[in-house]
Amino acid sequence: MSSGAIAAVPRTIWPIWPVVVALALGAGGAVGWVWFIGAFSHPLRHPYVAPRPVFAQLNDTQQVSIVTTEAWQKVTTDVPMWRFVIDHTLWRRMHFEDWDRLDASTRVAGLSRMLDRHGSLMTARDLWPSMTAHDWDTVPQPVRAMAVLGMIEDWVRYYGVGEPFGLDARLVIETAQAIAMSESWFDHRAIYVNDDGSADLGIGQASEFARRTICEWYGDGRADFVLADEDYYNPWLATRWLAFWLDLTLHEAEGDLELAVRAYHRGIGAALDGAGAEYQRAVQRRFYRYIRGDGRSPTWKLLKLRRAIDTSFGGAGAVVRRGTPETDESAPAPGRLRS
Repeated sequence: MSSGAIAAVPRTIWPIWPVVVALALGAGGAVGWVWFIGAFSHPLRHPYVAPRPVFAQLNDTQQVSIVTTEAWQKVTTDVPMWRFVIDHTLWRRMHFEDWDRLDASTRVAGLSRMLDRHGSLMTARDLWPSMTAHDWDTVPQPVRAMAVLGMIEDWVRYYGVGEPFGLDARLVIETAQAIAMSESWFDHRAIYVNDDGSADLGIGQASEFARRTICEWYGDGRADFVLADEDYYNPWLATRWLAFWLDLTLHEAEGDLELAVRAYHRGIGAALDGAGAEYQRAVQRRFYRYIRGDGRSPTWKLLKLRRAIDTSFGGAGAVVRRGTPETDESAPAPGRLRS
């Protein structure tokens, strides 16, 4: 080599495969990232699962045709069974005959729930004196009817109705109960407007004359209680008046119970007329059909049996004979007294 020649520098040749690999990995990563973003940027699609009717599986949705009584008019409506057995507002509007129309299984299911909620009132003698007419508005008629039977028994025993004439106490009690059934069917809000415009009120259908008489007699000491017109809508007070008034008619009839029943409706002067006889037959019919029988009503029969069981297990309590209101502290509470 001459001194003037430039020495050649050997070139280093780098292998190209790492570059190719890097580019491939980069491109694959980019494609993977794009796929990943695309795949998860949309909502996941779950497999379709048909909805299950859970409510229908847990509750009886079968429709039940029921009849309610509103202002003595019958109204028919269809409700699902699950509602019927829990809706106490429906029970309030159902009378004995409305329950009797139902098939046996539906009736028993509804009555069982109704008795769970209200049944104790049938023999709740400690509660009756403190309950108002508005309280009784919330109690279904069948339960209220059984309670009224007990109230009548208490007041008849309290006043000793029929005892001066040697009448059997049970006969007098049951006759008074049949009178209440004939007068109002235990509707504590019952009102009957007579042709002369006067009104008969409450369970015993106390006439204007009878209500005025109680006020006058309380004033001169012949009655131990007095009631305002609105008090006759309270079953506890109305049944007191009924027992007192039957005692009065029995004295007017000189112990003749049949005549006293007629006089309760017509007054002693007209007791022997046709209307008096018709009324006495109606009372007697209910006496034997319902008070001493089951009335061919499965609802009446069931509640009457339940009341008898509750009474036998202590629900009735002791009934105290009439004493002087000032000294007989344990006697049934008197009506509202006014000077």
